Amino acid sequence: MEVGNMQTLPEGRRKYIMSYNALRGFAAAGIFFSHMSYLGKSDMAFWRELYRFFMSPGSYCSSFFYILSGFLAVFTWKDISFQKYMSGKMKKIYPLALAVLLLAIGVDVVMGGSETVSGSISVGSREWWFNILMGIIMLKAFIPVESTFYSFHGPSWYLSALVVFYVLAWFIVPRLVGNGEQERQEKNQTVIAVIYICVCAYVMQAALCFIVDLKCSGGGIRLWLTYVNPYFRIFGECFLGMIVALYADKSRLASSSGNLAKAAAVLFALLALLASSRDSSSIWKAWIHSFPNVLLLLAFYNDKGKIADILHTKPCQFLGNISFELYMTHAFVYEGIPIAAGILSSRWQGWIVSHAGTRFVITMVLAVLFAWMVHMVLAMVGKKAAEF
Repeated sequence: MEVGNMQTLPEGRRKYIMSYNALRGFAAAGIFFSHMSYLGKSDMAFWRELYRFFMSPGSYCSSFFYILSGFLAVFTWKDISFQKYMSGKMKKIYPLALAVLLLAIGVDVVMGGSETVSGSISVGSREWWFNILMGIIMLKAFIPVESTFYSFHGPSWYLSALVVFYVLAWFIVPRLVGNGEQERQEKNQTVIAVIYICVCAYVMQAALCFIVDLKCSGGGIRLWLTYVNPYFRIFGECFLGMIVALYADKSRLASSSGNLAKAAAVLFALLALLASSRDSSSIWKAWIHSFPNVLLLLAFYNDKGKIADILHTKPCQFLGNISFELYMTHAFVYEGIPIAAGILSSRWQGWIVSHAGTRFVITMVLAVLFAWMVHMVLAMVGKKAAEF
């Protein structure tokens, strides 16, 4: 999930695209909804069907964040040192990532090895410590074992690919946006190389998806190949975002302030999500959704029009502002509510589990409040750190 603001480019492009911030919030909400799997087991058909057709595909919104991250890497680039570049990114990402990891470790130790937290791996075992190490250095998504890439805090697998992309971006982006006659040839060569790598990544991922489906292999390796796959996330989706940023100014769709294009892009994205709930083929997991996501970036690039004005409203911007915190903390809320109810009494736990709709409403409200509180705390800590 891309974090931070969009700054002015050396060429003088606009500072901040508020519509992207709101879209980021809706994408985070989509991922949150996809994790409410208990609704699929509800006694009420309404909640079962709502989850199956409208909420479960929300996990595919992760594609939007990777493409947006690649886009913003080019859009916000400034000629700064690698140390300053990475420290700025890590100050926004690592404190919360580490806090979430430590909290998950604490919960796992107290519960004596929870299936939800660590996949029932024995506390203190070699694999347990290895998973902690991968979480600390944020490389767990590169290990194609489900008990590792989903260990302790499942959603944080996303950060592994993102951090590696940021390192690559520092070397690549200056060569993509360089100015001057001497740099023009190097820039063209870099653009061609990025496009070539991106196309190859998409072709290889499509082939992997089809092969996996034909061979019907299951388990964590299938999930890793078709969904987590950090190599595709970096060289496919993040690189695609960089390419879109390079050519957005030349797109008619990006220069249009009309509402029709924006409405069509939103509708296309929603239809793609709905279609993925009806098609179980792996190609939907991290491939097809790239196309509607690119259209969303282009359609809202100029940040004008009535639909954009809706996204500029305080509720939409609020959701966008807490999107990273919501993504990183919501798992503790939806997993913690039945546990907390069970501490009070087994009767309360049974009631909260059986009343799926009520549990969902409570979870949604508490998750947003918790994310907002974490967002405010991190903002205050960051402000005090800046004063020193």
